[in-house]
Amino acid sequence: MHTISPRTFIAIALALGFALPAHAGKPDAPAAADAAERPLIETSYLIAPERIGDFVLEGSRYDDKNKYAGAGFRYALKDHQETRFDVFVYPSGRAPQAEATASGMVDFRGSLEHARQAGHVRDLQFLSDEDFPLEAPEPAKPAAASDAKLDAALLQAIASTNTVGKRLRMHNTMVNGGFPMASNGYLFHRQLYFFKVRASAARDRIDQAAFDALTDLAARTLVPAIEVANVGGCANADIVIDTDANPDGMAAALVRRAAEIQGENCFKDAASAKLDEKSEGARVVRIDFNASEWKSR
Repeated sequence: MHTISPRTFIAIALALGFALPAHAGKPDAPAAADAAERPLIETSYLIAPERIGDFVLEGSRYDDKNKYAGAGFRYALKDHQETRFDVFVYPSGRAPQAEATASGMVDFRGSLEHARQAGHVRDLQFLSDEDFPLEAPEPAKPAAASDAKLDAALLQAIASTNTVGKRLRMHNTMVNGGFPMASNGYLFHRQLYFFKVRASAARDRIDQAAFDALTDLAARTLVPAIEVANVGGCANADIVIDTDANPDGMAAALVRRAAEIQGENCFKDAASAKLDEKSEGARVVRIDFNASEWKSR
């Protein structure tokens, strides 16, 4: 087994694009001076660009009396008038990605069942429920020489930082008009929020394969482009690594933790989040939370 120095661990994380926080060291290292107790999230800014590639924002909605429902953003795509793409962004909190997504899917299915019982849809049929990587899979290629120098555990840790959600494919019938519909839903956990994408189209206007390809494209285009910038105690994050640990385990832990911190997209204040810059050409929904609504950890 080769050994990698702690300095090299940091270089690996930086090479992967992970922004490291103030401190990476032994478990008993002192916390940063600005790590005062704050609610996990004080304010979230949901930033949805007016245009994302060929997708154009048609509208948004948010009810501050129901903040935990989050905000909805509707996009249209040129030459596809049969379909609209709705992205719902609502609070989730800290949890391992797989655990959060599984919990979110229970609620997702529950909402569909509620809609069926309420008579909003009928003949609801689930076609498939599968993992869905937010990043489109790339064709397999021979490992680069640099990759060959990395331990399998580190490569596995790098792979584990990718966002993997769920895709739910459905058929139903519109109550008004009786049109057979295709409907796909996607759910991802990122930036301490759930991102849910819903799209439907009449089955006589687009075949299933084309509809699946279109909604896959929408999910992979819209979700990464919509940002939740969080301000609060979640910005006080450290990477705590036992430098006496096994080198390979230490490297893997560093990569995973750096990805977790970066994935929360947390800032100490609005200026650090560069909101003025990000708000140009975008619809911004601000959600404020009081101290009792989020725990500090």
